[in-house]
Amino acid sequence: MTDQTAVDELGSKHNEPPSDQVILENKIAEDHHALVTRKNQLLTAAREVPKEIGVDDEDLSKDVTDQIRQLRDHRIKVGKVRVDVKEPFLMGTRVVDGFFKGIVDPIENAEKALNGRLTKYQRAVAAKVEEERLAEQRKAEEEARKLRVRAEEAELALLEAKRVAEEERLKREAAEKKAEDDRIEAERLRENARIRDEEAAKKAREDGEEAAMPAPQPLPPQRRAPPPAPIRRTESAVDETVAAAAAAVEVTRKHAAAAQGDVVRATASAQARAADMSRQRTDRGAVASLSSKWIHDEASLNRETIDLEALRQHLGEEALNKAVRSWIKAQDTATLKGDSLTGVFIFVDTKTRVR
Repeated sequence: MTDQTAVDELGSKHNEPPSDQVILENKIAEDHHALVTRKNQLLTAAREVPKEIGVDDEDLSKDVTDQIRQLRDHRIKVGKVRVDVKEPFLMGTRVVDGFFKGIVDPIENAEKALNGRLTKYQRAVAAKVEEERLAEQRKAEEEARKLRVRAEEAELALLEAKRVAEEERLKREAAEKKAEDDRIEAERLRENARIRDEEAAKKAREDGEEAAMPAPQPLPPQRRAPPPAPIRRTESAVDETVAAAAAAVEVTRKHAAAAQGDVVRATASAQARAADMSRQRTDRGAVASLSSKWIHDEASLNRETIDLEALRQHLGEEALNKAVRSWIKAQDTATLKGDSLTGVFIFVDTKTRVR
């Protein structure tokens, strides 16, 4: 920016008429110049007062008392003049506020009424959606419960199949052992019979009485091992039953796990925010949704039972000071001491009052 440009802009500003604010300030200063003059006189006199008043200087203390009274009187007078000067503007403000209030208040009332109706509607919508989601959650939980029961039943069936397989294995082994024992016993009997026959023949030859010997007795019939007891099912059939039961357990477990996942998703859906369950957008771009927050019922506040300890960190300094002042006023001043109230120092504050 050149110097000439700055000069031109400054000149153009000087040529502009004063603003309404400047005109008002000049008018008030002109009409009440005496108040400003008196203020300057009082402040000049106050500045001449020593910073300390000697304990024996009674005349100076009286002079200061008079000055305090004059300062107070002028302050009160200025306050009254300010109220008088401001009144026409306040009246204008009230007129302006009243006019626009007549427009805004009915609009606000209509807005609140309609918002109340819309809130009631959206709460009903949110409740309906929540009930539907809870129903889905309950349905998923019931399905998961049924599948868990099936899985447990399948596991019990697997255990039973394993028990039956073990029982039949033991029976089969016992039957095989008995058959082997019977075979060994039959072999032993045949061997004993052979030995007896050989000994009898030998004895007959030795005695030379072969002609007088009675006809040899026939050998006792050979004992055969009885066939093993019939097994209800073959080993392969038992194994197939166990394998089928194990497969059923695996399938039901997978189905139960999938159903539990549905429960988790349904639970998360049922816990959706009210805003998500009620949000709607109009063709004109307006969006309405419920907004939720925790508040308290002021009518239910009980001074005697409310937990003040829980509120300690939430009480502002001004609220605490107000409470302390109220507590002090309620006490017998004759019994007050600096440590009468824990956490704060109490003392007597003495000040001069000029009337």
